[in-house]
Amino acid sequence: MKRKPAWAGQPIALEWLILFLSLCMLLLLWSSTWHRISIEEQIEKRDAIRVGATYSRAFADHVQHTVRQIDNSLKLVRQNHNRLQGQPDAPVIHLDFLYQGLVSSLAVADETGRVTTSYLGLERRAFVGDEAFFRYHQQQRNDGLYSAPPAGEERHLTWSRGIYDRDGNFRGVAFAASPAQELTDFLWEMELEGDSVLVVVGLDGVLRVCEPAAALGGKQDALGKFLVQQAVMQPFDQVEFSQENQGLERVFHYHSLEKYPLLVAVGVDVQQIKAAMNERKRFYRWISAGGSILISVVGAWLVRRLRKENRLKRQVEDFARQIASLQMITGHLVQDRDEVGDLLKTIINDAVQLMGAPDGYISVVNESDKLEVNYAIGLYSELPQREIKKGEGASGEVLKLGKMLYVPDYQRFPCKLKAPEMDQVSTMLVYPLNSGGRMLGIFCISWRKEQFVPNEEQLGLLEQYAFLAAIALEKVQVKVRLREELQRSEEQQIDLQMAWRMLEESNRKLRLANEHLEEVALTDRLTGAWNRRKFEETAEQEMLRSQRYREAVSILLIDIDFFKQINDEHGHLLGDQVLVEVVERIQQNLRVVDSIYRWGGEEFAVLLPCSTSEAALAAAEKLRREMANKPMSSLQLILTVSIGVAEFMSEDTLESWLKRADDALYQAKKSGRNKVVLF
Repeated sequence: MKRKPAWAGQPIALEWLILFLSLCMLLLLWSSTWHRISIEEQIEKRDAIRVGATYSRAFADHVQHTVRQIDNSLKLVRQNHNRLQGQPDAPVIHLDFLYQGLVSSLAVADETGRVTTSYLGLERRAFVGDEAFFRYHQQQRNDGLYSAPPAGEERHLTWSRGIYDRDGNFRGVAFAASPAQELTDFLWEMELEGDSVLVVVGLDGVLRVCEPAAALGGKQDALGKFLVQQAVMQPFDQVEFSQENQGLERVFHYHSLEKYPLLVAVGVDVQQIKAAMNERKRFYRWISAGGSILISVVGAWLVRRLRKENRLKRQVEDFARQIASLQMITGHLVQDRDEVGDLLKTIINDAVQLMGAPDGYISVVNESDKLEVNYAIGLYSELPQREIKKGEGASGEVLKLGKMLYVPDYQRFPCKLKAPEMDQVSTMLVYPLNSGGRMLGIFCISWRKEQFVPNEEQLGLLEQYAFLAAIALEKVQVKVRLREELQRSEEQQIDLQMAWRMLEESNRKLRLANEHLEEVALTDRLTGAWNRRKFEETAEQEMLRSQRYREAVSILLIDIDFFKQINDEHGHLLGDQVLVEVVERIQQNLRVVDSIYRWGGEEFAVLLPCSTSEAALAAAEKLRREMANKPMSSLQLILTVSIGVAEFMSEDTLESWLKRADDALYQAKKSGRNKVVLF
């Protein structure tokens, strides 16, 4: 007789075993299914992102080409416009290269804002002096292409370039208008599907074009600022990021236009992926409800699919590690002493020579966040090499606080370094080398024996020099870091364009710093008004303009009554606050074309273009009443002014014009003050 198996006669236990195995396979199927859904969602989202990148590149090329055509027309108009050479008749300019509809109008305005010539279209604006693009070129002295945000219901963009003579003086603006839809029609012809968004934004964060505008739900300004912020933080050709808006998730791809201050972006809707995945979830639930045989077959199929997914996951993880490694390498600070040393010597030598100091040294922050003396002059060249920690000596204090330090008597400084050579130091100035909020190092200059007391101009000049030196040091360090990384990682693909953009950004900072330095040289440091040198330049230009166009121009000389008593009773610090508030009040009551200058002490000068003596007298009386009727917030007392008014005459020189205004001011003060006198 055959022996029965052990499980014979136990059908209930076998059924539970089969049920248990079925449930295990079912659970395995469900877990594998949901894992597969998540992987496919990532893959489809990545495909959608790749499609968006393709569209954004095409959109960027189209906008680049369109803006270049508009810019070429502006350059051609500016090059051939002969009004500056005294030729009243504008030349005939052929703009055949512009296809129909790209530019709706093309015109030129002079330095006063009047439209003098229209080359294309019927230019309805006769005066553009109050518009943003005109003020930009007039104030910034920038002849680069400028785009103004669209205004009104016509949805037209304004493009402009400044016109300057050989001496760099502002002579007008060439500007054009183009329909905003010209920047987007090309991509819509490619049948971009879904709730996609096309965006063109300026570097000021304001959107120039947004199609369709309703897709952003009134958040255009927030999107524009976010795109510009991301472009500054990650200056790549293309970066993806998501934004939730009214339940729609979009991935934006943006590009900076070469040579033009614009960003273009394409937002692709990826919400449709989730809807497709819901259909797949229902399908997998139906499959998982099958019998045990189907579960076994599906389980075997899922095993093979999981292996493939694991390989894909490993590839994604390897790619992420490569990107992270690349970012770490490009962000690592590498110092080349041979090349950086030359720059450091130049910086400290210039600083010592600039201030006439006998001693100085420059230090760079090393990898341990300490200062390492790299080059020294005079007294400090005899000190032994050492590292300086935060809070140690004057240099360590600057490293800790991150701001300039002036030590009038170093021998009484609490954190004084203990060295025989340091006993000879009397006065010390230490400046940080900061760039982009990062401490690169410091430089120190000092004097022996007699104490040195710098004035505000010297401190401001040295501060500007420290700012420029920090940018130059960062630029050299970027070059060194790029070369070192290329030598050490020849097999890795390093984004060279990112590094060169960093260099271009450093060059841009240098240019901006130089422009800022020039502006500081023409600005009163206390009140922010223009200084006397700037007044002489502007007054001579207004005199020439008045003689050429026979337009009136007047000057006001303003003197604060009894200002010496304020300094004597309340101190010079409060007196300085009064001067600042007086300038603010005067500026609030002036036109955009008017300008205020600090003439000296408590005296100020105001230039009023296009103003006769009657208009200037009315403006002066308005200023006098404003000062006399409202107490100063600094002292809570009434402060009065005396004003002298003089209109420019054709036979006047700058000296005679000022002399007449000064005589009128003298008469106003002599007759009791708080008066306006016209010469």
